[in-house]
Amino acid sequence: MIRNDYEDYSDTVLYDVFYEAGTMLGGWLTEAQDRAEAQGDKSLAVALFQEQLELVRERDLVYARDRARKSPR
Repeated sequence: MIRNDYEDYSDTVLYDVFYEAGTMLGGWLTEAQDRAEAQGDKSLAVALFQEQLELVRERDLVYARDRARKSPR
């Protein structure tokens, strides 16, 4: 049986997983925005762009060692 407990990951590895998941989501949002623009759906394209900006803003609030800082000791 494969275990995938994030508690077992070091802080920097967990951060890398989080950051790369954000990169993949950002790529999907960019592709979806491009499709919306190509289809002439300006309101959807703008909404997707705003979502990308929010993703970047939220991701920038997280640091590799946040879990250690917030853990009760």
